[in-house]
Amino acid sequence: MIFGKSPFDALAVRLRTVAHVLNAWLHSAAGNSSAQRRGRYCSAGHPMDPNWTSCPRCEAERRAHEKTAPEASPAAHSPIRSGSPSMNRTPTSITSSDQEAPRTAGRATVAGDSAPAATAASRPRPVDRKITGVLVTFSRRPHGQLFIVYEGRNIIGSGTVASEDDRDCDIQVKDDRELSNEHALVLCQRNRYQLIDLNSTNGTCVDGGEPIVRVDLADNATIRTGATDWIFRTILTATAPATPPAPSDPDSPVDPQ
Repeated sequence: MIFGKSPFDALAVRLRTVAHVLNAWLHSAAGNSSAQRRGRYCSAGHPMDPNWTSCPRCEAERRAHEKTAPEASPAAHSPIRSGSPSMNRTPTSITSSDQEAPRTAGRATVAGDSAPAATAASRPRPVDRKITGVLVTFSRRPHGQLFIVYEGRNIIGSGTVASEDDRDCDIQVKDDRELSNEHALVLCQRNRYQLIDLNSTNGTCVDGGEPIVRVDLADNATIRTGATDWIFRTILTATAPATPPAPSDPDSPVDPQ
């Protein structure tokens, strides 16, 4: 309380002080706003940081209006007129090497390709020998597999015969992992059958016995090579039928005896 003055005078003094402080704050805020308005702007009126060298908003707008691909030239869309240079096309020429290029079944032929049409393993062995027997197995397929045994050499294995240009084995079982590439040989000569082991890894057995090196093979013998069991059956050569008797003369009497 201020002595010598009424309470109203003291209140008026305080109100004037508050008004002076409020007025000073308003002027300060207005100055800051004016300073902000006087900041850095780009030519399009976008506010910019003092450290910026270009306006990012203007750059974004410019890239948005740019075309992603150049327009095609009018010549690309113009129709081809008759007699124009575009119609004078050079026909495709075929050289003699292209005409004489070999064609192979199962694959495309490339010009200059000197590879053979088929490998030796894919060529079947000519069958010009007499059939002398069969080998049957039910080890690999539930319905069984049958292989023909010809006169001469018949190689059992999972791969190819290296000594004969890598051709396929005569009796080939590819899915037996215990079967050697060239496992055993069935040799048929003059109605005699022999089974010969070809130094296989897991050996060759006949009729449940010990591994063999060479043994005579009888009809209906059982053979085991690797994990495959076989039944061997021989086929005898058919003999010529007997000459039937000449028919009798129908006019001659028939002897009841």
